[in-house]
Amino acid sequence: MGGRPVAVSSLPTLSDVPDPTALPGYVFQAARVLVGLSQQGLCDQAGVSKKPINDFENMLSTPRASTVTKLVSVLTKHGVRFVEGNGVTGVVAVLTRARTEEVSRSPQRRGPGRHAAVQRSD
Repeated sequence: MGGRPVAVSSLPTLSDVPDPTALPGYVFQAARVLVGLSQQGLCDQAGVSKKPINDFENMLSTPRASTVTKLVSVLTKHGVRFVEGNGVTGVVAVLTRARTEEVSRSPQRRGPGRHAAVQRSD
């Protein structure tokens, strides 16, 4: 399962995507999941309805540029970076240890008394 370790020198050099609004919806879905946001949570914070987010993530439609800009804004505030380099495009998330444990689905990371579902009070 683990495979061989990857040499750091073989990893692509990544830089921020100059225009993340041009990325496909599945990259946004990956970003949202990495930081533990539901579609509903993302749309609440971005001030947009859920249908465009769902359709975008499922490659059914492309929302307006202003909607995608709002999604980028919310996701970057949560620690997301849209990156590219050497033929690779993707997303990384920079999270604090506490935030990682909060959004983790692993029972070992959640610890006693933690729940997989994250409820926000903000």
